[in-house]
Amino acid sequence: MEPNRVTDARATARAAQSDAALVQVRGLRTVLNGKTIFDGIDLDIPRGKITAIMGPSGTGKTTLLRHITGQLMPDAGQIHVDAVAQCAVRSAREDRFPVPELGAADRFQRL
Repeated sequence: MEPNRVTDARATARAAQSDAALVQVRGLRTVLNGKTIFDGIDLDIPRGKITAIMGPSGTGKTTLLRHITGQLMPDAGQIHVDAVAQCAVRSAREDRFPVPELGAADRFQRL
């Protein structure tokens, strides 16, 4: 009996998707007010895992999250969330921030 090729192809596609990173950052370069924040950053955030972005104040944590959510466009590089380029998401939408669509937001504490 010959195996079902359609079922095998679907299983292969599901396995590839589950192994792929949810967020892929490639060659990220960001300059804000003349200060280089990121210069050639590559990062993969795995699907289905909890990932923390940690560092001292002023090291770019919030800037990175704003890039990932499409709130800020990089000077160079590419960011993909679930295989969709963030630049394409932002340019395809009339409103400026695709955050609700991605289910992400940031919150600041006031002391």
